[in-house]
Amino acid sequence: MKNKFLSFLCALLAIVTLLSACGKKDENPAESTPADTTSIVTEDVLLALVENKEIKVNVVYPENATGGERNAAESIYNLLRNSYGSAPSLNQDFMTHDAEAVEILIGNTNYTESREALVAMKYSEWAVKVVGNKILVCAHLDEGIKKACETFRDYLVSKKTPDSLYVEKTLAHSGKVESLSYFDSVPSMGAGLSSVIYDTGDGCRMIQYKKVSADVYAGYDALVTAAGYQKISSYDFLTDKNKYAHYVNGDTILNVFYSTYDKTARVFVENTDMTSVVPATAGQYTTVSGYVPKMLQVGITDPVGTGDTIYNGECYMFYLADGSFVVFDGGLDDTVSSSSRYKRQNARRIYEIVKSYTPAGKTPTIAAWIITHGHNDHMGAFMAFDELNYNDRVAVESVILNLPSHEMYDDLSDADGYDTDLPKYKTGVQNYAANGTKVYKAHPGQIFHVRNVDLQILFSPEQRADEDMDNFNSSSVVTRVVVKDANGQEVDTVMITGDMYGVVGTELANLYGEAMHCNLVQMPHHGYYKHDTGVFWQKVKANYILWPIAKEKASQEDWHGDVAVWTEDYTPWLKKNLLNNDMNSDKIFWAYYDTIVFDLPFTGKNFTRTPNTVYS
Repeated sequence: MKNKFLSFLCALLAIVTLLSACGKKDENPAESTPADTTSIVTEDVLLALVENKEIKVNVVYPENATGGERNAAESIYNLLRNSYGSAPSLNQDFMTHDAEAVEILIGNTNYTESREALVAMKYSEWAVKVVGNKILVCAHLDEGIKKACETFRDYLVSKKTPDSLYVEKTLAHSGKVESLSYFDSVPSMGAGLSSVIYDTGDGCRMIQYKKVSADVYAGYDALVTAAGYQKISSYDFLTDKNKYAHYVNGDTILNVFYSTYDKTARVFVENTDMTSVVPATAGQYTTVSGYVPKMLQVGITDPVGTGDTIYNGECYMFYLADGSFVVFDGGLDDTVSSSSRYKRQNARRIYEIVKSYTPAGKTPTIAAWIITHGHNDHMGAFMAFDELNYNDRVAVESVILNLPSHEMYDDLSDADGYDTDLPKYKTGVQNYAANGTKVYKAHPGQIFHVRNVDLQILFSPEQRADEDMDNFNSSSVVTRVVVKDANGQEVDTVMITGDMYGVVGTELANLYGEAMHCNLVQMPHHGYYKHDTGVFWQKVKANYILWPIAKEKASQEDWHGDVAVWTEDYTPWLKKNLLNNDMNSDKIFWAYYDTIVFDLPFTGKNFTRTPNTVYS
């Protein structure tokens, strides 16, 4: 009886409530419409992104966004615009923050919500969640950003209606990119520091920290070793203002470079599948009897009257104490069809030089091959050396290079050779690795101890990762070569700049100052441009110039359409910018189609020049 009474009472109350509601609808219909009910619910459990086709959300991404962050921001922006006919604001995070605004924060923005979320996440993890009135689409790495963006887009598509789009305040999705788990062992330099992670190519990621004090950097060593890393080497690099350290933990390699000049620390994270640990010493070797250190400048230009007598590739070779060589670049690809047979012999020329210096009974050896950048007139002969099977007759022990990711040079066109040539070059490097060659990705601060020379890496393209890179020549690895005698005493210094371009020279001057002084310096980019690098020359204070180009008549145009500047008419500019008033043509060594052999230490007279052999 009690249950029946309760049932009757509940039914009666329901009828009274219904009648009351109907009466209120007639009296004041605006207070109880379904739209109002949704609005009340929205305030409690939903964030309104779109109402009645009116966009009520902003999309925010970092000022120094990675490619993945930019793509994610544009993807979500386009989804909203295409769905509702009007666009949300798409802002970088340096703009004024609006704490009350509903915003979608993409990646590592400088908002507190983003930073606190990322501090709690491992490098391989990603997350999509709501914090207050901010929707976070975040991850440390671009692979995670991509996954987070895809998850959030799928969610939005499932929730959107023709007129409105709401996001649940309880929204929380997360996951992990398993292939990046090796990255999780890398400690953060400091929770309060601003950092950006760049994909710099070949499996390498650079964590770049700004506004790092010397004390914070010094403390990072303890964090890294506490995380299980073994320190391979650490030292001041050229000056006490630049610090370098090298660590390994299982399959994970860290190269760390810090400069007090710009208070920037760069942590390069790599896997041993893609690069090798840099040895701390040169190891043991047997010195050739009567050894004299030598450097060779190998001309790549056609002989006069046979073809292009202006243009040149680049090839420098250092003869080491055990009879092996260090090679820089090498010149054009021998396998490329050409109307000139002279351009088709660069790989063979390198082979013949190495073979001719090799002591009897020993295997011809290139102890290290350094590639400044991936242009055919620099890297072509390296490719052909393998394609023409010289790699089977010469032991190439190591290759040192830095071929950057497309993210770092995404504004370049096919005309620059980046999109078409670099994939081929990376495959070529893998062929060397398959033949037993160790591959090292060059980073600033590294010192490669190769027999009796030290290869000091002053610059690699990552140092410009947060700038607009619009010229692939600016990716050139710059190396200072310290040559020693058979007793280990320094006898000479040589700077190889590749096609170093524009502001790179100024950056080097700021980082290293007069500590990068060298006796001989290679003129950047074959001397085609003056490069705005006057301050670089002032700090290097070179005694002699290596000029990888032919010497032609003044005012003659080359195939670039540039008026030739590698003539006597250029000497006044050299005098002014090198702060060396006795700089004259006797101190400039043009490559021609010759091989110049410099005995080191070089004093200006101890060299021989012979025309290149023309091979049949």
